[in-house]
This record gives sequence, structure tokens and C-alpha cells, in this order.
Amino acid sequence: MKKLMIIFLCVILAQTSLAIEDTMSEGETNVYTSNGMEFELTLIFVSDPAVEDPECKFTVNGEVTRSLSEGQYDMLHCAKIVILDIDPSSREGKVTFEFFGTECVDGLPVQPAPHYISSEFEEGELKVFWLDGIEVEANPAYIHDTRKEAKFLLNGHASPTLEEREQWVSPDDIMLTIFDIMPGDPGRVEISLQWLTDSNEPVNPPPVACTADAKMCPDGSFVGRVGPDCDWAPCPEPVACDADAKLCPDGTSVGRDPDNNCAFRPCPDVPGCTEEMKQCPDGSFVARIWPSCEFEACPVVEPPVQECDGCEQGERCLPYGTRIDGSYCSIDGSFTGQKSDASSCQNDYECASNQCYNAECKSLDKDIEESKGMLQKLLGWFRGIFG
Repeated sequence: MKKLMIIFLCVILAQTSLAIEDTMSEGETNVYTSNGMEFELTLIFVSDPAVEDPECKFTVNGEVTRSLSEGQYDMLHCAKIVILDIDPSSREGKVTFEFFGTECVDGLPVQPAPHYISSEFEEGELKVFWLDGIEVEANPAYIHDTRKEAKFLLNGHASPTLEEREQWVSPDDIMLTIFDIMPGDPGRVEISLQWLTDSNEPVNPPPVACTADAKMCPDGSFVGRVGPDCDWAPCPEPVACDADAKLCPDGTSVGRDPDNNCAFRPCPDVPGCTEEMKQCPDGSFVARIWPSCEFEACPVVEPPVQECDGCEQGERCLPYGTRIDGSYCSIDGSFTGQKSDASSCQNDYECASNQCYNAECKSLDKDIEESKGMLQKLLGWFRGIFG
């Protein structure tokens, strides 16, 4: 972009007068003839190689130019010089330039063609330029973080929001052209300035000294006062972020921060409890919980369920073989009626007589009574025989 601007300037200069292009080393002096006049040029200064935007200075017939960067030029007494390239890395520092004599009448310069200047800025950087002897303060007051939009202050006059390739003419008849906008932190912008008036007289009043106080903008940044009325410089336009939110560990949510490239705001700090543990009756452990920092409740331990190894009666468990009202507790867990004599059996409690003999329910008491009766009959028979 800078090379295109230089070519554009060279075309303008070539149309005005026959330009001389040459390269000089720091300290070198040459004599040139242009437009019927003789000029002695000396390259008196080339900035250090470590400087990001190198500058240089010339003397033309003893008149010292201002510090010039690539793409800038200066008007002198009946002459104009344009800087095409600065190479501070060479041993002596080299500068390639174009030079030509301007139209003069009786040794006095006539107003030349419009003065063009191109330069690159960081957001908030202030630079001072001379446009045909008119001082211009330029300052990119605002460069959008993500969109290619910028605002400028020229001698205190605020431009509207401009995009690449857009132009704006200030009340001082200075035309600002936006060539390139590089969003970022900080953002950068490349511009050109052109003075449009035909008069040699300054069109802006002398600089006004404003107080050095500052105003805080809604986004937290500060702006100062600018001339000519010492009004506050405009605050940066707010950045529109997405309306989504992020859920934090404590259950709250946070939105995006327009002052931090629309990143999510930090979640609030969650105070913690001590890390001690408590052992529960079941052998497990519980920790303290926020916000009360009380121990978490221990798990509820249900008592073991005891199965009845017999027959249930109400809340009691009766063992197998228990007899109640003519029934007994069977091995299947239920009460069963006792069996009569001559019924098959395996246990005494199965029989109503409570006697199981040879797998059969019997009433031994009855058998004994019958045996006693037969014995008594037999004894009575013997007594009758033997008297």
C-alpha cells in the first residue's frame, strides 16, 4: 500500500516538473539542476536500523527538511523532495528520493500542487504533519477490535466512522483517505492526507492549550480534551458481543466482556470449606459442603432383614414342629393340621397322638391300656384254675 502511494505521488510530481531520482549515503553531498535552478543536497541524518519506521533529513541549499519517512515529502524554497526508500541497515545508511525544483517567480516559490502525505498509525498515536506549511495533528481515536472501521481526529475535528477506501474532508479542507485498517490490540491504520485549499494562509486557528484532565468512558478507557473548543474527544463505540452465557461451577452464569474481545467474563470465586472428613457408622466417609460447611449427611443404613426359619405368627417366628391348637409348623413354613392314627408320618409332632412309630401315627397309650386289659383277663383266668 505504501509503495502504491509513493508511485501515486511520483506521478503527481512528474506532472508538475521534471523530477530527479537518486540514492545518497548519509553525509554525502550532491548538486542538481532542476527547473533552471541549482540545488545542493546533503543527506545529514538516517535513523538507527533498530527503529521500526526509519526517518531521514536533508539540507537543500542550507535549508533543513523535517524528519521524513518513506512516502513522505517536504516543501522547501522553490523545491520539493519525496522519500522513496530508506535503507538504514547499510553501512552508512542510504536513502532513495525524488527531487525537483518548483515554479518560482523572482526567486519566490509559487503555491505547488496539493500536498499529499501517507502514514501508518497505531490506535491513539498522535502525529503532526505539515501540509504546504500548514500544521496538521492526526490521531486515530478509535479502531474497531474486529471490524475494519476507524475514526480520526484532524486538528480536533472528529471524523465519522470510516471503512477502507472511504474519504472524509475536515472543516479545515483536509481530505483524509483510509487505505488499510488492521484490527487488533492495538489496531493499526494506513491513511493519506491532502490539503484542498488554494490559499497559503492557514485555515485553522492557532493551537489551543486545553486542560490535561480526562474523562472515563463506559468501556473503562479515558479520553482528553481536544481543540479548538477543548471539548471531550469521543469515546470509543461500544462493542456488540453475542448474548450467550456460560454456566459457572457455583450455579451462576456470566456473559461476554466487550472490553476483552468478547471473551466470557471470569466466574466468581467459590469459597471452600476445610478438607477434613467424617467417618460414618457404615464405614464410609463424608466431607463438608458449601455454603454451611456442615458435614454431609451419612448414608442411611437399613437394618438387615431376618428371614424366619420356621412359621411366622404375627411378629413371632415359631420353629418347625411347634404345635398349636391341633396344628403343627410344617417344614414348608405353614401350619398344618395334625394327623390321626394310622396316617403316615415322619415326626412325632405330625401326629395328634404325638407318636410316630414305624412311619405311622399310633396311640401307644391306647395300646398299653389294651395290653393291660388282656393281662388282667389272663390273670383272672389263672386264678380261676388254681383257685
